Amino acid sequence: MKNFEKIQLDILNATSKNQLVSAGAGSGKTTVMIEKIANLLIKDKVPVENLLVVTFTVLAAEEMKERLQAKLISELDTSENKDDIISLIEDIKTTSIDAIDGFSSKTIKKYFYELNISPNIEIISDATRDYYLAKAMKKTMDDYSKNS
Repeated sequence: MKNFEKIQLDILNATSKNQLVSAGAGSGKTTVMIEKIANLLIKDKVPVENLLVVTFTVLAAEEMKERLQAKLISELDTSENKDDIISLIEDIKTTSIDAIDGFSSKTIKKYFYELNISPNIEIISDATRDYYLAKAMKKTMDDYSKNS
């Protein structure tokens, strides 16, 4: 295990079920989270399907899955339960490590009936968002001009 700073060790040793890790770029958030998740899976025997890890970007979510798989692979050398680790490595592909928009989309599609909305939602691209925002702004300005 890497040498962690005190605040990082506090996160790793915390026992509350829900944790929020927030820190600046380059502070070691991902490293600490990967270590924490690996410990939950290997030492505490938490099932993969019981985890929910949410990041802000798709790239960060993909990186976390890759780094978690790499961490688990590195644990194969020292583990007595190699079959359990191999199973975890395979399960990581389907675990809920998502960007916030992906997590939200999955949740809405799963519980659309509770929200009384259509399940046929999609996440729009930045270009589409900008187009509709510009269109709405133009309409607002046109309406304002007509009423002034």
